[in-house]
Amino acid sequence: MIEDPIIAELRRHREEHAAEYGHDLERIVASLKRREAQSKRTVLNPGPKYLDRPNQQLMSGSA
Repeated sequence: MIEDPIIAELRRHREEHAAEYGHDLERIVASLKRREAQSKRTVLNPGPKYLDRPNQQLMSGSA
């Protein structure tokens, strides 16, 4: 497999961040939420995704 330097850097940063919070998911999420709250950027909430037709089923058991 080809080693992508951008992906390797991303993984390194992710590992460093997780290690900083003891790989505790709750602490990691809390830190990300604090950072988001301090940011001056607009936070977008795309909301739920809906099907085109309300009665459309994702998978039908009948053929």
